[in-house]
Amino acid sequence: MAWLWQQLAGDTRRFAIRLAFAADPHQGRAAAPDLAASWGSFELWVDGLNLCAHVEEGERIEAVPRYLLPLIEWLEGAIRVAGAPLDARPNACTAAR
Repeated sequence: MAWLWQQLAGDTRRFAIRLAFAADPHQGRAAAPDLAASWGSFELWVDGLNLCAHVEEGERIEAVPRYLLPLIEWLEGAIRVAGAPLDARPNACTAAR
C-alpha cells in the first residue's frame, strides 16, 4: 500500500502512536466522503510492544487498517478533556520566547 502521509509520535520504547493515511481501497463506496478520506492504519506502542501487531492469513501485520476519522475524533476529545501533555503546555520559559 502506498502511503500518502505517515507520522510516528513518541518513543516506541515507552509510548508511541503511528498514523498513516492511504487512498481508500473501497474508492468511497463503503463510507461517506469525510470518512473515506481518512483511510489508513495505526500502531499503538507501549513499552516496546506494538499492541496492534497481528497475524492475518499467516502474515504478520504491524498496523490496524481502518478509517481513522473516529479514532482521531476520539483522541481529540480525550486530549481536550485531559488537557495537553505537561511537556506541551506553555510555561514561563517558553512563553517568554
